[in-house]
Amino acid sequence: ESYEVRAASAKAFLAACDPSGTVDVLVGPLDKNPPLAATVSEMRGLVISKETIAGAEALNDMRASAGFDALRFIVVDLVGGSPDGDARDKLSSTKLRERDAQRASRERP
Repeated sequence: ESYEVRAASAKAFLAACDPSGTVDVLVGPLDKNPPLAATVSEMRGLVISKETIAGAEALNDMRASAGFDALRFIVVDLVGGSPDGDARDKLSSTKLRERDAQRASRERP
């Protein structure tokens, strides 16, 4: 999926989870610019996989350079995949959103 499709899907999913709008969602592409997690002082934490710990620590280094508080990280294992580390069948946020959307469409009258 394109970045635009993934970003719109993620925002729609979070809006459905929190219809009151109390969660502020910012999305940005992973490109040559610093990621939002390094440039938005109000951001407080990220859920990351073990494979991305080094990148998350680099984000905190960027935040420290900008005078921001460090992010808190919730580190999760990959769900799915194979014991030899093949992640092709891993559970992804895209797959979860697709499953939830299909379930919701079946439940509508």
